[in-house]
Amino acid sequence: MRKIPRQLVVALFCVASGPAGAAAAAESTQSIMDSIFTPLTEALALSFDGEAFSREDNRVRVGAQLDRLAANVGRLERHAKSQDRAFAYVARTLGEDARRLARFYKRGAFDEATFTIHNMTETCIACHSSLPQSHAFPPAQRFFAKIDAASLHPLERARLAVVTRQFDEALTSYEALFDDKHQDATLLVSLGSMTDYLRVAIGVKSDFKRPQAALERLKARPLTPMHVRTQLDRWLSALRAYDAAHVLDDAKPLARARTLMNEARSQMEFPRDRDVLVQYVTADALLSRFLHARGGAEGEDLGEAYYLRGIAENLLEHSYWLSRSDFYFESAIRLAPAGKFAPKAYARLSESMIDSHTGSAGTNVPPEAAALLGELKALIEKAQGRI
Repeated sequence: MRKIPRQLVVALFCVASGPAGAAAAAESTQSIMDSIFTPLTEALALSFDGEAFSREDNRVRVGAQLDRLAANVGRLERHAKSQDRAFAYVARTLGEDARRLARFYKRGAFDEATFTIHNMTETCIACHSSLPQSHAFPPAQRFFAKIDAASLHPLERARLAVVTRQFDEALTSYEALFDDKHQDATLLVSLGSMTDYLRVAIGVKSDFKRPQAALERLKARPLTPMHVRTQLDRWLSALRAYDAAHVLDDAKPLARARTLMNEARSQMEFPRDRDVLVQYVTADALLSRFLHARGGAEGEDLGEAYYLRGIAENLLEHSYWLSRSDFYFESAIRLAPAGKFAPKAYARLSESMIDSHTGSAGTNVPPEAAALLGELKALIEKAQGRI
């Protein structure tokens, strides 16, 4: 069987599998997801053949499918407003991608359309790796069974498995990558695959023991450099401690996450010090559980939880396609503008937006971004009695 590109097999499932945060309305959500899956599948199949994707006799059909995709993702956005803010954010991001995709294709920007449709998978992975495992999605599993998974790179298999919520398979694939003696151990601990692996093991599976075994094997490899072994030792120490303390069972997850992050920051020697990776992944898992349990309620504790997730995401995120930290900081401000953390959230968000629009041509913050910052600043000042 011909090797299937990673973007195709992953993206085929990103909308078929349903968001992890919608358990309370699973049937309704799944119905909407099914309506998204069909048009996306047809467009994706052609997107890997540049000639077929842009050929005149296919353009009307593909364009109609992309319009249908955008309309049905719009249904998901409206549905998501009744769920938690993180689900709503992911749905909104998917909607923006779908509408951008349709516009690119209509005006003949086929390279941009192909790039967009392939990278929508980051949105799906962000959702599916954020909460404990709940239930499987049979349509995705049936399709996955038809794929020659052996022909895929372990990282490709892992990402596909996360999107289809086959988390044990995902962990096995990540571990195959880490066990491969031809893989550079320095790169393995430096790039996003280790973060994604720990997020699945801890955040989804609530398992601290399995990653200990995987990291011990990586540490034992003869060619693993000394500095990598030192970092692995620090991660292993945190895994053992949290496993023994049953931290994910804490009855006060927000307070426990706050404590973990405070302890981690005291150990950091610079802002993105990955020696505290396990601490931040664990804190993020606690915060995710706290927010999911609270649903759409508001309050200062909700705002603080989003603020802390933004701090954690600054260390954990590695996707150029989806920035969750900006969403977390904005949510923190909107939920509790009077909170003591609101000015800090604003400062972080402002810095992120300015940095993302600064380059060789100088700083050019788009009007909509400047308007958002102005709105949030006024919200804080009013809530805190500064105006």
